[in-house]
Amino acid sequence: MGKIAEGIIDKLSIIGFFNVIISGGVFLYGISPILDRYAPGLFYTKLGLEKDLEKALVACLLCYIFGSVLKCLQLLFFGGMKTSVVNRCMNGMRKAKNGMQEYIISSNKYQRKDIFELASKLFEDRNLGKFNPKDKEMCQYFFEYCKLSNSINGFGNRAFQLSESAAFYQQVAIAFFSLVLIGILLSVFTNNNALPYCIGYLALGVVFLSRAYHCLINWAGTVLATYEVLADNGAEKKKQ
Repeated sequence: MGKIAEGIIDKLSIIGFFNVIISGGVFLYGISPILDRYAPGLFYTKLGLEKDLEKALVACLLCYIFGSVLKCLQLLFFGGMKTSVVNRCMNGMRKAKNGMQEYIISSNKYQRKDIFELASKLFEDRNLGKFNPKDKEMCQYFFEYCKLSNSINGFGNRAFQLSESAAFYQQVAIAFFSLVLIGILLSVFTNNNALPYCIGYLALGVVFLSRAYHCLINWAGTVLATYEVLADNGAEKKKQ
């Protein structure tokens, strides 16, 4: 158990570190023309750095600092996206073929039936009342239980990877949106026309944000599907 916990901590540290570094690097690269024009050699000259290795270390440090700020902004602005995706997967509505509204627990009708039965059984076994897919708190409770159960049983890797990918895309999107804001400020307070760059950065930000949303949809589906398989395996073992 200790080895599993250590492995999880290592993954969190390494993946989170590279997410921060890369997103910070995107931001640093985006503002590099501004630094070259208004503050050439600011960091290197002040520190008296001459060797390329020293400059690379400073650049990495700056990437990490900018990336950490982007991480904070990602949690601030997109922290509720996971909850929104879970609510959509668990109790979102769509039109059925008969014209009625039906609640989505999964995109597949057969899987939807199995997951609904598992949720109903969990609430019944724990004396928490009858499971209602329209109740957001019940859906959140069941989803968090699925996620924790998968992790304890050592089958949360795929969902973890999708979650971290979504976080990375969100951080990069924040980087591009920040560059848009900086470009607008430059256009207003200087004679530079940064509008073409702003449009490009805005488009890239939307693309990465869209990728983050799709990753979260896949993440939620993976959590539910993994729990369903584990529950089936557990039921088979009990029969034997």
